[in-house]
Amino acid sequence: MKRYFVLILALVFISTLFIGCQGNGKKAEVKSGTAKSETETAMAGSKTETKEEPEQSFMEAEKNFVENNMEKSAEAIRNAAESLRFKMTEVSEEYTDDLSNTADELDNLADKVQEGTVESVDDLKSTFSRYYQKMAKSRQTEAADDWAQNRKQDAARALDKAADNFEKAAKWADEKMEEGTKKTVETSRDMAKKIKEGTQEIGEEVGEGLQALGKEIDDLGERISQ
Repeated sequence: MKRYFVLILALVFISTLFIGCQGNGKKAEVKSGTAKSETETAMAGSKTETKEEPEQSFMEAEKNFVENNMEKSAEAIRNAAESLRFKMTEVSEEYTDDLSNTADELDNLADKVQEGTVESVDDLKSTFSRYYQKMAKSRQTEAADDWAQNRKQDAARALDKAADNFEKAAKWADEKMEEGTKKTVETSRDMAKKIKEGTQEIGEEVGEGLQALGKEIDDLGERISQ
């Protein structure tokens, strides 16, 4: 009788261990699945950032062109064109045609680079500069519209993007910004910050700043289109 009792206790103990191992295994699977899900989410986020911002593609295109790796340079330019088409869903409707033409221009440039018919890296840089100039103009117009409609936070974000795109346009055009132009860009960023912080009584300042930035963007557009 005593032996049977001991045997039953042993079986209960073994069963408990077996069930516990299975439970831990399931927890491990869940944890692994969660980690996998988090990794996939992070990768998806990385892809979105790459699609959203073409600057890295432009830099890769320039680097590979200089190193005479034309296939990789062309691939990077096509990635930038895809990024631009993605951005077209965000900009003012009046600029979608311009940006669509710029995306086509990037694709054509990629074809020429792959064919080996582009002689100078300056051809790449001027195309990249025109892209950013058009994005800057679109964002500046968007900021003005948002401000007029009292969408202040949207206006601040668009104004920041307009300033960023303008600086990149000047950089790819190898233009050294004059002090007055630098001041306009700094003022634009300062205004965007004040709008985000809810600073009162800056209405006239914002209107004047938007006009000043718009003029700088237009002037740059004329210079790089020549």
